[in-house]
Amino acid sequence: MSRRPKTLLLAALAFVAVVMLPAGRYLFWGRERITLASVSPDGSALVRLVELPSFIDRNFELRLVTIKEGTEQGAATTVFRSPDEGRPAGSERIVWSKDSSVFLLLGRHFYVTDEAKLPNGEMLYLFYDLRSGKTLCNATQQSQYPSFTVKELGSVEWVGR
Repeated sequence: MSRRPKTLLLAALAFVAVVMLPAGRYLFWGRERITLASVSPDGSALVRLVELPSFIDRNFELRLVTIKEGTEQGAATTVFRSPDEGRPAGSERIVWSKDSSVFLLLGRHFYVTDEAKLPNGEMLYLFYDLRSGKTLCNATQQSQYPSFTVKELGSVEWVGR
C-alpha cells in the first residue's frame, strides 16, 4: 500500500474516532424520550410510549404507571418492548376502553400483518388488558404475542374511537 492511501485511511479513521463517535451518541443513539402519553378515562393509569436510544432501527417501550389522587404511584412498569419498527415516531395514538381496563395502540408506521391495517391508514398494533396483563400484538417481527383483528375488539366499548 502506498503512502497516500495509508494517510487517507488514517485520516478517515481519526475523523470517525474524534467526530462521529461522540456526535453519534446524540445524533444516532440519542436518549430516551417520551413521544406519547395517555391517561385512562377514570384517571387511574398513565401509559407512556418511550423511544429508546438506537442507531438504525426504532425501538420503544410502553410503560404503565398507576395514578392515585392525581399522583403517580411507584415506578413505571414496562408492559411492552417493541421489535424493530418503522420511523418516524409520533404518528401513534392510544385509545382506551370506557371502563379504563384496556388500551389499544394504533399508528401509521408499524410493520404489521395485512389484517391489522385499517381503512383510514392506521394500523392495529397492540392491545393491552390492565387487569390480566394480556397482550396482543400485530407486529410482524414478533412471535411472543398472539395477533388480533377488529373483530376481537367489537365487544369493548371504546372512548373517542
